[in-house]
Amino acid sequence: MSIIRTAAGGPAAGESISLWDSLATDTPPSYTLLSSEPPQDFGHPQPGDLLFRMSCSYIPPRFINTFPFITCTKGWRPGHVGVYVGERQKDGVPYNVVEALNDGVARRLYVDLHSFGPDGLYMGAREPHSGALTKEQRQIVVEVVEKAAEAGTGYAWDKLWTSPIPILEGWRGDSVKGGGASSSVNCVGLSEMAYEQAGVNNGVGLVTDFEEGNAQLLSYLTPAEQYMKTRPASGYFISGRVVDAEGRGVGGVHLVFMLKHNNDHRFEVLTNENGYWQIDRLGREWDVKAEKEGMIFTPAVHQVYWRFPPESSIVLPPPQYIEFRAVATGDGVGQAVMAGNN
Repeated sequence: MSIIRTAAGGPAAGESISLWDSLATDTPPSYTLLSSEPPQDFGHPQPGDLLFRMSCSYIPPRFINTFPFITCTKGWRPGHVGVYVGERQKDGVPYNVVEALNDGVARRLYVDLHSFGPDGLYMGAREPHSGALTKEQRQIVVEVVEKAAEAGTGYAWDKLWTSPIPILEGWRGDSVKGGGASSSVNCVGLSEMAYEQAGVNNGVGLVTDFEEGNAQLLSYLTPAEQYMKTRPASGYFISGRVVDAEGRGVGGVHLVFMLKHNNDHRFEVLTNENGYWQIDRLGREWDVKAEKEGMIFTPAVHQVYWRFPPESSIVLPPPQYIEFRAVATGDGVGQAVMAGNN
């Protein structure tokens, strides 16, 4: 891991300290990561959680030959962050991430979330160190970024040209969070704005006003700073049971989880001898069906997901318990019942 410190304070072991340390005053430290290893835990996102990736700078190698070989320098230069909003559709087009790109705030679909940062650049889904977002906070975060996408909010290129000292002020937090006369944002400004409006850390958001560079020069709001304030997204716990018409557990039933929008992306869970099953951590949204030879289940598919009803401000959590009722195919059709919540 390589770090640049953009304000004063004693260096920690293994840190690379920038030239600006010799110029800074005695103030708390603000960091910008240059590079880091991909995490072992990529997290399990729910709506409102953040997705991170590093950057890849393509540089033609010198002193090799004239062939168009290209090298890739990976790191947080500047990095990128988007907001996972759940598996949604707009005018029939599926999407699951809202992010600020070069041409403005956009809705995008990443069937495999690792494709948010290809070639080993994906850094996972994250939630605040202070704890997972509440149901109400998830609602607000999603609403904020959806409104930005619907309004066609532009990218904060203009801040680089309208700031008196662009290199020093153009990427301060207040310059890229839709404040002032312009509503434009950059990727980290969009997510920080949403987290502040959702009251994360009492309205501070992930990165403090000082660390965003609003009170000092040579410090910026970066995806790396947000990343350091987060941990892998914890997802949710789900469990259930398969029973027969007499309420006895049925073992050996395959619970098939199929990713919404792409049922080819799937995994299975097998019930134990008493019909019970569980998943300690699960993210995203899934269609679930039960399968066992000689038995049928109705309804054929359950849905596991966070839901933001457009007609209601209430956030409905994913079901914590699913019960399938099964009968042998020769005895009629069983009934599947989904029950439970937070």
